[in-house]
Amino acid sequence: MPETLCPHCGATIPDDGLFCIECGRPVATPPATGATTRIGGYDGGPLCPACGTRNPAEADFCVLCGRAMTADALTRQQAAAASQQPGPPLLREVADRPRLDPLAPPPAAQLPAAPVPQIERPPRRKRREIPGNIMAAIMLFGLAALAVTGWWWPGILVVVGTLATLQALVWGNIRETVKRALWLFGLAVLAEYSLWWPGILVLVGLSILADTILPRRRR
Repeated sequence: MPETLCPHCGATIPDDGLFCIECGRPVATPPATGATTRIGGYDGGPLCPACGTRNPAEADFCVLCGRAMTADALTRQQAAAASQQPGPPLLREVADRPRLDPLAPPPAAQLPAAPVPQIERPPRRKRREIPGNIMAAIMLFGLAALAVTGWWWPGILVVVGTLATLQALVWGNIRETVKRALWLFGLAVLAEYSLWWPGILVLVGLSILADTILPRRRR
C-alpha cells in the first residue's frame, strides 16, 4: 500500500490515511458527502475500538478516525488539546492588562479623596429668661398700683410694656428692648393724651430707625 509523510510530525502513514498514526492529527480532509472510504486492513495491527479499522502494528492513533488506541497516545492527545485551548479568564485578563510604570503617579481616580474639613460651630448660647415668680411679682405690683390710682387705661399698657422690656433686656437684645419700650409706652402716651394721629406715624418712624441703627445683641 502506498505511504506518505505526516505534515505535522513527519511519521510515515498510508497514502489514503486520514489521521497520523503517531500524533493523531488529521492529514487529509474527508469527503463532505457520499459513502465512507474504508482503508484496507494491516495484518497484525491493532484494531480501532471506535471504527473497527485494522491499523499498522506501530500505530498509536487510528488512520481512519484519529482515535487514540493506547494510554500514552490518549495522554498526548489530551495534552495537545489542552495546549490549544485559551487559559482561564482571570489569567487572560491579567495578561491583557497594560504594564504600569511603578515610578509613575497613580491615576487620578485612584488617589485618596481629600478629607472634608469639619467646621466646628460655636455652641448656641442659651437664652436667659426672667424667672416666672419674678415676672408674676412685677405683674402683681403693677396691678396693685393701677388699682390704687384707678389708672387702668392706659396704665395696663405701662405694666405690660415694663414686663416685655425687662425680658428683652435680659436676653441682651438691644433692638428688641427699644422697640418694645417704644411701642408699649408710646401707645400709653398716645392713649393718655389722645394723640393717635399723627402720633402713630411718629412711632412707626422711630421703629424703623431702631431697626436700622441699633444692634441685635450687646457688644
